[in-house]
Amino acid sequence: MSPAYPADNYHDEILNSEVMSQAHPQSCPPNVPVEKNIYRRMIKRSVTLLSEIISSADKQIRPKREKQVLYPLSSTRKPETRTISQEHLVAKRKKRYGALIFLTGKRIEAEYASLLQNQSDVRTEKQEEKEAYHRAQLSKVAAGNHVPSSPCQHASPARPPLKNSRGGLRVIINLAKKTDIGYADSGSGKNIMSEAYALQKGLIIRKGRKNVRLFQLGNGKLISSVGRVRTYIKLTKSCRRPKKEWFHILANCPVPLILGMPFLKEAQVLTENRHLLESCPPEFGTTVSVFWIGTPQNRIKCNLDGRNMIAVADYGSDVNLMSLSYAKREGHHIDRRREVRTRLQFGDGSQADTVGQVIVSNLTLDWRRPATATLEEMYPDHSTAGAGQPGSSPSLDRQTAQDADATFSAVFDVLPSLPCDVLLGRDFLWATDAFNICPVLATPTGEEGCLYAECNFTRSLGYIDKFLRWIRDDLGQSGSELEDEKLHDEARHEKAYKLWKIDVELVRLSGQSKVKKEGERKKIVKDWQNRHGSCRFCVSP
Repeated sequence: MSPAYPADNYHDEILNSEVMSQAHPQSCPPNVPVEKNIYRRMIKRSVTLLSEIISSADKQIRPKREKQVLYPLSSTRKPETRTISQEHLVAKRKKRYGALIFLTGKRIEAEYASLLQNQSDVRTEKQEEKEAYHRAQLSKVAAGNHVPSSPCQHASPARPPLKNSRGGLRVIINLAKKTDIGYADSGSGKNIMSEAYALQKGLIIRKGRKNVRLFQLGNGKLISSVGRVRTYIKLTKSCRRPKKEWFHILANCPVPLILGMPFLKEAQVLTENRHLLESCPPEFGTTVSVFWIGTPQNRIKCNLDGRNMIAVADYGSDVNLMSLSYAKREGHHIDRRREVRTRLQFGDGSQADTVGQVIVSNLTLDWRRPATATLEEMYPDHSTAGAGQPGSSPSLDRQTAQDADATFSAVFDVLPSLPCDVLLGRDFLWATDAFNICPVLATPTGEEGCLYAECNFTRSLGYIDKFLRWIRDDLGQSGSELEDEKLHDEARHEKAYKLWKIDVELVRLSGQSKVKKEGERKKIVKDWQNRHGSCRFCVSP
């Protein structure tokens, strides 16, 4: 314990101090009481004792540190070092890990060999089943029996991931130095340009009444264009001179530039100059698209499982399509499972879902013999590279097309509002080289023998056109099946256009005027039903 100041000696100290002051007066400062000096000494002694207590307690709490022995520099011992070559280091590591690497390599080789063996067994079994199925079908064809639908339609596989294999053309717009990609679409009757792209290029959009046009999309919807522009366009990889072309402007076009069938025909892009096509950039998107804008003029005769029909050849469609009404009318089996349905994108950016799939086991065209090549032979790497990718799929040889050793099966997505019965997409058209094989698909407008030029000329005669149709019907002379189908579609589109205009006017009308317009609409619908009650294109036979 810390020593305390003795309280009993307090008076003794005072007395001693008084005695000392009397004996030595100079020891005490003047005018300072003796008692105040005593207090100062007591405080000083207390502070000293307190500091000693604190230092002793600190020594008890902290452990004692051993003193470090400092050796002189001369006595330190340096480690021994020696140089080693790279080869010696590699040899030592190989010796250490050689056994582990050897065992790991052997294990990987064994697993790879077993995997190859399993794949070859599965591939052999599938090939044998396919060959047996084809032989059975060919025997039925030789016997004159109807070929049944493919048995795999009840378990149709899911669609592989869509590759961005759309055919594009590198072009120069408005004599600019920078090149752009235009989407090649045989299903569009006109050249199309998005409004944002036109403003970016600084083009003047003509928005007058005669520059606005109504277009029909692949889902049956009618849209109106913003206007149109006229500008120079040139193919970069072609020696053709720049030419002025009209482009119709759409407000919400998914791609900036669409080159229609008239331009593709004139440049012979889908026939002699297929090498000009290249894959579109990722900015064009990978959504399954059907860029049907307008009324496609490209028709081709087909036979689907023994049923004759006329299909539309649309190079701008990513898939083959079939209308729901046609599938029901012809008795095709529709696979309605959710996993085989597809979301489609159309020319105005809108989207719609298909209701299922139809698998056709025997598809033949005009220029073919009773059977065609298999899907695997036409583009064997279809699941990985895509048959429609420009430059990746070989065209079908005539001898292969006429060979009767196999049949062709195709998948059709079923769309309820499709304006035509069947649409053949880009993969089929590219793999079969249909535009080269079928001359009617790629005949330039204005040449002799062109069916559509004759039809357009007759249609432009107005009342004379109606008179010629009346004479033809009166004499019992019907035109070709392609012409009849085209005239029927034009009449249907004209009716749809009239109804659309009436619906637009009904929104702003009221009272007696609205009732009158509704009567006109009912009359148009009734006249159509009366005239097409027994039409072979509208009603099931």
